[in-house]
Amino acid sequence: MQARRLRQLAIFVPAVATACLLPGRAWAFSTGTELAVGGQFACAQFKNGTPTSGGTYVCWGSNTFKQTSFVSGEGTLAMGEDHVCRGSGVLACYGDDADGETTIPLPLEVTVAFSAVASGAYFTCGIVSPSGALACWGKNDVGQSTPPSGKFLRLSAGYGLACAIDFTSGAVVCWGDGSLGATVPPAGVWAGVAAGNHAACALGPGAGTIACWGDSSNGQTSPPSGTFSSIGAGNGFFCGLRSDQTIACWGNDVQGATEPPGGQFTVLGLGDAGGCALRTDNAVVCWGANDSGQATPPTACPAGFGGVGGMTPCAPLCAVGSASSTGWAPCGVCSAGTFSSQTGSTSCASCGTGIKNTIPGSQCVQCMDGWGFDKGGTSTCVACAAGSYSTLATAGCTTCPYGSAAPAPQSTSCTACSAGTGAPSGGTTCTACPAGSYSALAGQGCTVCPIETVAPSPGSTSCTACPKGLVADPTRTVCTAMVPAVPTWALGALGLALVAAPFLALRRRARHRS
Repeated sequence: MQARRLRQLAIFVPAVATACLLPGRAWAFSTGTELAVGGQFACAQFKNGTPTSGGTYVCWGSNTFKQTSFVSGEGTLAMGEDHVCRGSGVLACYGDDADGETTIPLPLEVTVAFSAVASGAYFTCGIVSPSGALACWGKNDVGQSTPPSGKFLRLSAGYGLACAIDFTSGAVVCWGDGSLGATVPPAGVWAGVAAGNHAACALGPGAGTIACWGDSSNGQTSPPSGTFSSIGAGNGFFCGLRSDQTIACWGNDVQGATEPPGGQFTVLGLGDAGGCALRTDNAVVCWGANDSGQATPPTACPAGFGGVGGMTPCAPLCAVGSASSTGWAPCGVCSAGTFSSQTGSTSCASCGTGIKNTIPGSQCVQCMDGWGFDKGGTSTCVACAAGSYSTLATAGCTTCPYGSAAPAPQSTSCTACSAGTGAPSGGTTCTACPAGSYSALAGQGCTVCPIETVAPSPGSTSCTACPKGLVADPTRTVCTAMVPAVPTWALGALGLALVAAPFLALRRRARHRS
């Protein structure tokens, strides 16, 4: 059997009973920022290097059972000894599952929402919504996963011990390891409860005082006087957030667990032998044992670097022209036709119409009117030559169409040639249509006159039909008389004459000799 360390959970419990979720560890409701502490690890939400509710979870300390490798998202954390449960109604748990502490039993896993969840040492409990009934799963060697019936408001889980506040009476009810009187709380109305290791403490309503019971071998049931807004439980020690926002701790001082830092704080969470708190200036401060780095929270990334929530470990931000899903290294170069215009981009955008980028990783270029991209395939803008034009709606310089012209470089349009004139494709000037051709409309370009029509002069806007009996010459410039057609019978007679001619010549010669 796998040996396990005897560790205790830390619980943060607000003093005023509200509809907020209450965890077995540290859920912060006073500022809306979530800070949670486990056995030897902790998590908080950060955004751009600042603790922020709604930010991204950043964790530090032990991750032996991948308990902090959960997918970040919505939902408050309930931290156990080596596991984490996260949920916004429907629950999901991660980490060590040797005793089934992360295996939510059916139908709880898919059909039940929880109004509060507490992760203890190798077990988990929740308050089912809306009934207020308790449900527990995981290790049950001392009855810690066999909760009482009833309707409950607040919940806390420790090592083999769990406590909740009755919804109707406000009394504390505990179950599990009852040795040393840990399951026999004092009577009264209570606003919060923190279950530890063989001991527990409760917080009175309003600006509450604290009462503790159970194991007192290290002074853990002797809280200091004064009023508190919240309390938390560790392994053999407790801490509370006083009304003046300072922290006071009592119990077993192993590894400095009961020596919190000075200052004013808004959020408190405890682990096996220490804790973390959120200071009023938004700094996360930890103390106590640090053998797994649990007392060394991450720091904000410097300028030009990024990390989860803006915190360490940091990597260089993606440069302009590159991107990654996180915005920091490793980054991929934007492909041709896409771009990123700022550092830390999480994606590359399309260049769009009229903008060009044929070099991966470079910026898209949008040329000014009258300019276009050079022919070398780069994204350098050059002036459009005479006979072409460009606007922001065209991707580079466009050749003037037939019948129009752009006389000067950097043209933003082509001028349609007037009637009687024209220009070739890419033309720079309009000239008169040559004789034998015409242009009836502006921009039409010159067209050769149809058969049997002529245009005697250059610059014609139409062609004239030849009179009857006349036809157009090949140049379509003049009408000429038609050549009379030879009848077929005449062609036959001519052929016979040509054939008979040699014979007739021989006869004449013969007569002449005789």
